[in-house]
Amino acid sequence: MKERRATLQFVIKLLVSLGFLTALFYKWADLSAVWDGIFFLISSKPLIFTLACLLIFLNWWFEAAKWKILLQKIYPVKISGTIEYVLTGVTIGFITPGRSGEFAGRMILMPDKIRLESILLSIIGGIAQTIPAVAFGVFFSLNEPFHIINQSIDALLLSGALFAFVIIYFFINKIVALNPVRILLKSVTINIESTPDFKNNLWVLGLSFMRFGVYVVQYLLILHIAGIAVQESIAPVCWMLLLQSMSPAVAILDIGVRGSIAYWVFTQFGMFQQIELSAVFLIWFINLCVPALFGYLLILRWKKE
Repeated sequence: MKERRATLQFVIKLLVSLGFLTALFYKWADLSAVWDGIFFLISSKPLIFTLACLLIFLNWWFEAAKWKILLQKIYPVKISGTIEYVLTGVTIGFITPGRSGEFAGRMILMPDKIRLESILLSIIGGIAQTIPAVAFGVFFSLNEPFHIINQSIDALLLSGALFAFVIIYFFINKIVALNPVRILLKSVTINIESTPDFKNNLWVLGLSFMRFGVYVVQYLLILHIAGIAVQESIAPVCWMLLLQSMSPAVAILDIGVRGSIAYWVFTQFGMFQQIELSAVFLIWFINLCVPALFGYLLILRWKKE
């Protein structure tokens, strides 16, 4: 049994290594068209760039704190443990289309007994992280200068989406207990008792808003280096993050679609420049590649008990 586990562990590490190095090469190549702009942003105001980079750690600390709260009913764990789960998830997400493997990656270091139970918790965490983007979309859609399609349509659709996400988020335990849902998910073991209570749901949602705020601040700092004032960039940044989080195409093609969404959003506000595309890719790179590298190192030293 130990030999089989050791062999399985070796195969996983080998596949992750091949996938990580291959993905890093291709993603690095994808940025070739905007390297000049990226180097300008890095060298123009290094202190501001450094601050944006340091926010990476706050970003993923908030995510780890969310995961700690979500797991506490089935597996109380220290924040250092959830940071490891989150980082390994980033690594697997890095080598799968649209980061589709991120939640599965978080389970690699988890004890076998809680992996299946954590699926529902992952869904809850994902919904919590979507709510801030939609909420800011509602806010900007209600303000005349900041909507991008049609103010009435924006406000109506986003308000409906926000209502739906909030209901699902706070009442998911009751939703999965319904007979039609139970029949649909009959092959999946779901422990409703593992879901967080209302108080912890509020904590997770609060951390999600703070994490979204970190993303926004990172973009504002980098765009400030590019010479764009905060009051001009905050609305397009929030719209861009909303569309990226809601677009199914991002889950398939990721970086190319992110660039297309950024181009479209900033064009709607009449302020697109090539340097803005460089800023978008730079934030994407530092928020994903650096944590993915740490997660990769954690997977390499992983020993399955």
